[in-house]
Amino acid sequence: MIELSSTIVFIIPLNLIPMKYFILSITVFLFSLPCISQDKVDYTARKNELNFGYFNAFELNGTNDFGLGYKRLMRNGSIRTSVGFNFSQHDSETETEQWKTSGFGVSPRLGYEFHQSFNRIRLHYGSDVVSSFIKSTSELIADNPNLNRTDKSKGYILGVRPIIGLTVFLNRSFSISTETYLDIHYYKDTEERIRSSGTTTSIDKGMNMGLGPLGIVSINFHF
Repeated sequence: MIELSSTIVFIIPLNLIPMKYFILSITVFLFSLPCISQDKVDYTARKNELNFGYFNAFELNGTNDFGLGYKRLMRNGSIRTSVGFNFSQHDSETETEQWKTSGFGVSPRLGYEFHQSFNRIRLHYGSDVVSSFIKSTSELIADNPNLNRTDKSKGYILGVRPIIGLTVFLNRSFSISTETYLDIHYYKDTEERIRSSGTTTSIDKGMNMGLGPLGIVSINFHF
């Protein structure tokens, strides 16, 4: 038997908004200060940038993508492209049951960012086109065959992501960046449940909009 369902959900975590406005206010304040530093090094002269990381500094115990990115400096900003990966696998067992779970995801992005620089600090803002594919499997193997079951899910998203962030240059070759974003995307998830009594399939699709977490950090190499 196949069951189909469709839902449309809008999710906006409003509790994050005040902190984001606070960070943005601090950024604007920094850029309004006069340049008093005697350091005349041009930290933005190098045209190429590699990004590593994209982990959440405020939630290191959570699920974090390992990301790789590249930026090409243009006249007033950068073309940016990146891809995130995550993989998980966990097995457990008792005397009569064995659980096996695994999953992976890949998330490519492409966009453009504008720059405003203040000595070692650079503000960037722009937008990405984002996509993601996720697949997972959970399997229970029991001594009693009637208890055996398998859950399979897969899904994808496609959307746009306005972004704002800060880069702090350690020297001309290395910097650290953090950014946050507004995520607007279409999603479709398919779940298949296999039981001894038969198989059921459900489909969930719709639109999501939400603010990304603070503290997404990357380490950057400029050349």
